[in-house]
Amino acid sequence: MTKDVKIRDRFLVLKGEQLYRIVLLIMLSPLLLFSSDYRLGEGIQIADTPLYAGGYFSLNYGDELNGSREFIFDDIAFMLYAQEGSWSFMSEIEMNDVYYNQFELNEDTNSSFEVHAERIYVRYEASDTWRTTLGKFNSPIGFWNLMPINVLRDTTSNPIVTGTIFPRFTTGLDLDLTLSQHHKLILLLQATPDLDTLFHSDNPYNSFDIDRHIALGYSYPFKDLTFKVNGGYFRERDIMESWYYGYLALRYEHTNLKVMGEYGYRQNSEGGEVINSGYLQGVYGLNIRHQLIARVEHVDDEWLNDDRSFWLAGYTYRPFASMALKAEYQRDFSAEWQKLLLSFSVLF
Repeated sequence: MTKDVKIRDRFLVLKGEQLYRIVLLIMLSPLLLFSSDYRLGEGIQIADTPLYAGGYFSLNYGDELNGSREFIFDDIAFMLYAQEGSWSFMSEIEMNDVYYNQFELNEDTNSSFEVHAERIYVRYEASDTWRTTLGKFNSPIGFWNLMPINVLRDTTSNPIVTGTIFPRFTTGLDLDLTLSQHHKLILLLQATPDLDTLFHSDNPYNSFDIDRHIALGYSYPFKDLTFKVNGGYFRERDIMESWYYGYLALRYEHTNLKVMGEYGYRQNSEGGEVINSGYLQGVYGLNIRHQLIARVEHVDDEWLNDDRSFWLAGYTYRPFASMALKAEYQRDFSAEWQKLLLSFSVLF
């Protein structure tokens, strides 16, 4: 049996009913185009209300080059959002890892149609000086974590530091205060489990399963450079483990060049295990549709006994602002591991 036939047979493992669901989910999004006023990525207005509906999905292909290959229907999400005066609302539900197929050296196939609450919040912004958010939202820490949608990010992969130092989402209260048009202070307060535990008590949608999160943040823009610092405490609900963390982030933007770096440090409240990680990334825009990306990363995780450094080179093509085709090559500095990652993502 030839290699191509073997690969074809791996994909046929997917059951007919599962395939039907996946195809249906992908085909639902273009139905929005039937509205004459619709523009891709801007959602569709519901009647004459301030409420809009939209969503996004992404498809990924990974190749370890001399290792396993994988195809992933990574996620599909549906959103309802509105803004009326000083008030705004966002509701986002997501199915993650809808279909996963790993083949070649290691074989694995699975699918999941669990619906998770990614973001549900109400926001009040009476002026340019202060803003209040209540619900579940992306923790306003660093820069990368505020770009949760694949199509909007520079690369398909997330830097390791963004998932290992602090909780990606906070369920609670966010207070933002801007002073002198430059200095911005942020306060995060969470005293309940993640909102998604209402639907998935054992598997909430977050990088950490937490029931406490207290954090402070400060940011300052200076011409083309923006500086941010965050620090906080959180407690993991399942194992009652407490952690303190600190986080630094810088972003420089000028004409076609963007340079961004983030570094985080996390330590057990009892002075035990330490995790620190960071990255430095440059993005050069050849024009409005084509981008070249380079990134270096390092992680030293005593908790998982993970100490390594690696780099990646990437390319992103955006035929529209709300559609992206991405390619990236990842490799560690010891040349023992490498991977090619391709993705197609759309915001509708």
